[in-house]
Amino acid sequence: MFLFNLLIFISTLSGFIVDSDATRCNIGEKVKELPSGHTVCEPCGEGTFQATPKKSKRCDGCMTCYIESGSVIKEKCTKVKNTVCGCRDGFVPRSRDSSYCKCDIGSGLENGVCSKCKEGYFTKEIDTQCQKWKDCKSAGIKQAGSSTSDVVCNEMINDSQTTVAPTTITKVFSSLSTTRRPHEGAPTQKTPSSTTTTTVQRPNVITPTQPTSIHIGTAILILGIAGLLGLTAMTCKLHVTHCWQSKPAVQTKDSLCRRPVEESGDSSESSLKLNPEP
Repeated sequence: MFLFNLLIFISTLSGFIVDSDATRCNIGEKVKELPSGHTVCEPCGEGTFQATPKKSKRCDGCMTCYIESGSVIKEKCTKVKNTVCGCRDGFVPRSRDSSYCKCDIGSGLENGVCSKCKEGYFTKEIDTQCQKWKDCKSAGIKQAGSSTSDVVCNEMINDSQTTVAPTTITKVFSSLSTTRRPHEGAPTQKTPSSTTTTTVQRPNVITPTQPTSIHIGTAILILGIAGLLGLTAMTCKLHVTHCWQSKPAVQTKDSLCRRPVEESGDSSESSLKLNPEP
């Protein structure tokens, strides 16, 4: 047991001694292990650097400045320091180290050049060309535009309510011939015909349509009333005709049997003649 603990102690101590004896390289260098097991320092390779003393076996890679994004190299990479990037004129950093840049909103990108949008133009997205403000024409401007926003126009009249339809009125004046009595060989004068075309803008107001069911109900009601009136008229006509045909001819008896009375003399004689004694 004692021997086992002693071996562990010796092994741990040996590792500590080896670790403390490991090669520590300066800036711009890295550790290289030889086949014999010994370590040495060697310079960093192309495109790598070592900014601090380390026991590392490899160097860090140099940063790339992406020129197509608008980034440029301010300081080249060396064995002891990294690349320093920056942005070209008009561009702004897109990343903290400026390895990526952008043409910000309010500026336009054209042929690799980023510049502020001039008056009347704007951009709402990065790395895009400047666009012209909207032309409101007769509607009028509700909100003015800027280098980062378009113009806002007033709302137009709803086309579903009022529609302006052009109406063309053509006035044609027939040819008028004015003939003067020729005297002393004066020529006959004619006034040539003229045509005048005038275009008048006439508003056509679109009336909202009513449901079809209302029209159908109205038509049925009218037809019902008309049918009822026709039936009533027919009934009255038949009744009157029947009464006229069934009425008997009234004749008075006096008209067939009575003879005319002679009227002569005074009233007393007339009464005697009308009423003779038995």
